[in-house]
Amino acid sequence: MINNWNSAQNLMYSINKNDDFTSVMTAKPILAAWQTYCVSVSSPREVTVRFKADKTQMNNHTDVYIDDVVLSANTCPVKSLSCDFDDSALCGYYMSDSWKRKEHDNRIGDFYMSVTATSYMRSSLVSPNHIDSSNIQCLQFNYTFTGSSNAHLTLILNRENSESTRVILQGTSTWKNFRYQTEEQFGFIYFDLVPFSRSSFGIETAGVDNLSISPGICPPIDCDADEQRCASDLQCIPQSSVCDGIENCNDGSDEKSCDSSISCDFESVRACEYNMTGNYIIRINDSSGNHHIYVSMAGFHLLRSQIENIPTVSCLSFLTQSYPFTNGHLRVAVQDTDGLVTPLYTIDSMIGNAFWIKYKTTVPSGNFSMIFEMFFPSHNWGGLRIDDIGLQPGECVEGCGDGYFNCSVDNLCIPVDNRMNKTVFYLGG
Repeated sequence: MINNWNSAQNLMYSINKNDDFTSVMTAKPILAAWQTYCVSVSSPREVTVRFKADKTQMNNHTDVYIDDVVLSANTCPVKSLSCDFDDSALCGYYMSDSWKRKEHDNRIGDFYMSVTATSYMRSSLVSPNHIDSSNIQCLQFNYTFTGSSNAHLTLILNRENSESTRVILQGTSTWKNFRYQTEEQFGFIYFDLVPFSRSSFGIETAGVDNLSISPGICPPIDCDADEQRCASDLQCIPQSSVCDGIENCNDGSDEKSCDSSISCDFESVRACEYNMTGNYIIRINDSSGNHHIYVSMAGFHLLRSQIENIPTVSCLSFLTQSYPFTNGHLRVAVQDTDGLVTPLYTIDSMIGNAFWIKYKTTVPSGNFSMIFEMFFPSHNWGGLRIDDIGLQPGECVEGCGDGYFNCSVDNLCIPVDNRMNKTVFYLGG
């Protein structure tokens, strides 16, 4: 076992005092765990076993442990990245203590590797070295992962002198086939289950089985009816994961060509592709679970939509809640493809209120992005919220819809319950 903190270690052996040393492992090990090595010795001959460990740095913190040296008449088991884990030798894989070999339910003699998150430390399953001169290879395996955002099951392809490839595997309560197309040589692979909080301990579980590696191009994968096949044809994801703001496909194809829109209720993680700029402007949810844009702290903040074609004059509506701000401003404008900004609506003295107020303004036709500009002086505190931005064809008409009272100007609507409550929300009263 090599216990490595920060640098490499070369462990070597010879089977005769006059023989040159042969490297067992040039390691920056993935984890401190016992590994079994087997060396074929031609017979008959006299055997003298020697071990040598070389540090690559004088001040590194690396320990090497050796145990259970056995000379027997048996042949060495085959080490292979391809493995079904039915043999207890595990094809030369080694692992941290939290990984266990388990038998499939109702399938006698059919085993897989299983792991359950037990601490903040990552739990790794590491393959033997993969020696193959081919760059183009197809790596396949079956996996299951029952978990949440509190942990990740990842596949890592390790390469010498280059950055390793990391693939995050999506949660699935059933066994799924996964395929990965390699484009360059790699040394070995390993799986990591990394918990991020105590809430995942004893809950996040994963299983891996039937690993195989073969030369050539991976065949397309078959997906279930409720799944989406990624553009690579090698991965299936749930339909619900498409355009959710997270790249679930390893090629990122599930987050491409997602619709952007000026009209937005901000329930989607992608927030209709609105860009947010400022000291503190975020998408949050209220006590009912509904999402909106929230601005806190003094300073300048900007909420900007993607450019959208508005074919005809339209009516823009939106909800705001500003509490307990009593000054500052909110300005609404459109910006065309040449960068020209046209103001549409300005609220220069925002009145603090604990309920939502609806505003309306007419928007011209053209290719525009919608801009909500917010500024509050340094002595202000509280929060401004924006939600339910809507864009409907035609000019704005009188009326606010159910539950709202139309003030004497068409572009301001307050909740009906706040009419005649001795509080002025519009300067005209």
